[in-house]
Amino acid sequence: MLRTSLVLAVAVLVVALLLAVAVDPALAAPAADGSSVNAGEGLGKMLQGWAKWLIPGVVAVVGIPAVARHDFGMTISIVLVAMLIGAFAFMDAAGFMKLVAPVVKSITGA
Repeated sequence: MLRTSLVLAVAVLVVALLLAVAVDPALAAPAADGSSVNAGEGLGKMLQGWAKWLIPGVVAVVGIPAVARHDFGMTISIVLVAMLIGAFAFMDAAGFMKLVAPVVKSITGA
């Protein structure tokens, strides 16, 4: 039960962070009446701001029991997942792509 809840919470957080990164450029087109309202940019920044506050809290709630049980494997996996998710929230899209592109090229050989 606890593991299912943890997986669900991490999945929801990952989806929210992916939306925070993807929504920013996708919906930033000008409005139909010609005004320069960037609703997508505002939404992306709002979701990014929420993620910056939620990630440390979720990591603390999930990580403290793992540290208390001296479960080294779980602690390391929580740290790695937190770093990956944090990269989505704390970097802009261009910086993240600059970081990920060499890793993808080395994996795919392209």
